Amino acid sequence: MFKKVISVILSVIIAASVLTIGVGAVSGDERGLNIRIVISKNANSLERAAAEFLRDTVRESTNIEYPIITDSEGKKGFEIAVGKTRRFDYDVSSFADGGYVIKSYDGGIAVVGAGNRGNIYGVCRLLKEFGGYRCFVAGDKLANGGDALNIPNDVDIEYTPYFEYTETDWRLSWCDSHIYSLSNGLSGGVYNRISEDLGGTVNYINSFAHTLTAGFCSKDKYFDSHPEYFALRDGKRIPTQLCLTNEYVYHIVLDEVLELLKNRHDPEAALQIISLTQADNQDYCQCENCKRLDEENESHAGTMISFVNRIAEQVALMDYDNVAIDTFAYQYTRKPPKNVKPLDNVIVRLCSIECCFTHTFDDPDCERNTTFMSDLYGWGKICDRVYVWDYANNYKYTVCIFPDFGVLQRNMQILCENNVKGVYVEGNYYLGKCDAEFGDLRSYLIASLLSDPYCDYDKAMREFCDFYYGAAGKEIVEFINKTSENAKKGHVRCFNSVDKTLHFSRKEVKECDELWENAKRNTAHDEVANEHVRRSEISWRVWKSSVRKGEFEFFGLFPERMRLYRDICDFGIEKFCEWDDLKMKLPLHLILSSPNEWKSDVKATSRDYGNLIDVCIRTYDTIRALVGRLFGKWVEPIV
Repeated sequence: MFKKVISVILSVIIAASVLTIGVGAVSGDERGLNIRIVISKNANSLERAAAEFLRDTVRESTNIEYPIITDSEGKKGFEIAVGKTRRFDYDVSSFADGGYVIKSYDGGIAVVGAGNRGNIYGVCRLLKEFGGYRCFVAGDKLANGGDALNIPNDVDIEYTPYFEYTETDWRLSWCDSHIYSLSNGLSGGVYNRISEDLGGTVNYINSFAHTLTAGFCSKDKYFDSHPEYFALRDGKRIPTQLCLTNEYVYHIVLDEVLELLKNRHDPEAALQIISLTQADNQDYCQCENCKRLDEENESHAGTMISFVNRIAEQVALMDYDNVAIDTFAYQYTRKPPKNVKPLDNVIVRLCSIECCFTHTFDDPDCERNTTFMSDLYGWGKICDRVYVWDYANNYKYTVCIFPDFGVLQRNMQILCENNVKGVYVEGNYYLGKCDAEFGDLRSYLIASLLSDPYCDYDKAMREFCDFYYGAAGKEIVEFINKTSENAKKGHVRCFNSVDKTLHFSRKEVKECDELWENAKRNTAHDEVANEHVRRSEISWRVWKSSVRKGEFEFFGLFPERMRLYRDICDFGIEKFCEWDDLKMKLPLHLILSSPNEWKSDVKATSRDYGNLIDVCIRTYDTIRALVGRLFGKWVEPIV
């Protein structure tokens, strides 16, 4: 609750005394204002970079440049002070890295940040709150929706981050998204690095997942000569996991960790992380020593935490005070151990891969989520640095709808309220090849929630949809709300079959279809928004085709499947799921199979059968039009 309170804007806005700073005119002076950015005469590089970012952002949007002066110069006009200055100073030493205050003072407004990222985050908040600046889509620039900064006379904002580490991978992995990360408060550096002069990121200094047998004590290097270093399964050593009670394995991994730190440690970083995480399989070691330790702890996390603690202890003894050792609570290690506790410099990353994502984590009637909550509580009792690896995607059928929008906010609040320190939300990191559904919307909402789990979620969704879908924003929001509510009738995992995702009746399908038709009609004269609408609609059409509803019922099934396939190809969608590409199909195969099966044979890099598919579709449309003329409408079968 404390975090919620301090995140609220504490501004007292007196309507009669609002100061409007013109940035849309040719110059500030023409409105009787001389706007200047003030930094300390002894400003550090981070304060200076934040001031320059403010200046450059406004200039790029408006062609007006605010000069940057130092606090050794006299006051003149309205000032925006960045960092600690003689104009305004504030003690932010108790704030976490990335925290800031934005406060009015006589003749201006000040942004004072904590740590490496506080000043730049504060500047971005100033631009957002009082200039309407947003970066909705990764890869875009920070731009505003108006021509003026509207700053009240009495601004009093205090913010401290809810999490020390925040990251998601939607689109960020394949475009320059540092502006997106800055403006939306993402601090993780796995998928996007913010330059050090802009505050940097919280970085894993090795690979951030599945590092044991890959990066540390590599199976390629050691298995042939020392199979005893690796897991014993059914009496046989296999290279897919390590034997964590083997003393040689400990010394090898320790030496490799220390060598990594020797080469890549940054003493100026707020936090650096080394990942010691199990490989992505169930092949934990069953040797006598590992088995005994796991049984004593009633969890396979017994061997993992014991092993990681030994490494972490040596790292701490060598005074790497800003380094944490990270490990998983994932699948077979998810249950907290009974007798061993992680050391203070150990991060336990709890993974929600088994959860249901149409019900909140704290839903008492959802068995999958109640067991997750039990583990979250358990780890919280023994570990002060719990991170969560969450999931926001259907990896089995990514091109279809993943109806998790109704739980995103509450789930993030639950993590915050259970003292989780860091969150990574894995999504459609291959969005460049599978861009259907609502990827950019989900990314923006996740980033907003990572920055403030108690933000106005509905407002954030509306703002994004109005920007991205234009005049169709209202229909898109209504459709998303319908799917989120409908999906609660069942349970949806992140590896889910299409037919178990939604449970719409024919009547409800028609209602949803009307929303999409209105959305396309409303954006008919907005080429960009219309393309966004039609691309997102692909996910709805895939679901209907898979369950044979809507236009995919009866007479329309076969030609509409071909039309869907053609549109998928035209939108450049090459992947259907995490591991399979879309494949080229003959028209007959499209007719006889649902989209679930469009993942074999020849890769769809070209539409070799495109002309034949088009002929089939045109023939169907001609017949449909002819029947319409004869009977006044398309004749639906009687059921």
